[in-house]
Amino acid sequence: MSTKKQNFATALAFIGLMFFSIGFAFGINSYLIPVLKRELWIFHQQGVICF
Repeated sequence: MSTKKQNFATALAFIGLMFFSIGFAFGINSYLIPVLKRELWIFHQQGVICF
């Protein structure tokens, strides 16, 4: 493989990895947000620190 083709393949693989990681993060986020909202829900009074 020539250097030019290898550089192109490396750049393409890097861009593909970035698209995959961002897509995976957004995809898993759509499933996790409702679960975390339900499990970590607290009353407003519990979240406010009063001195």
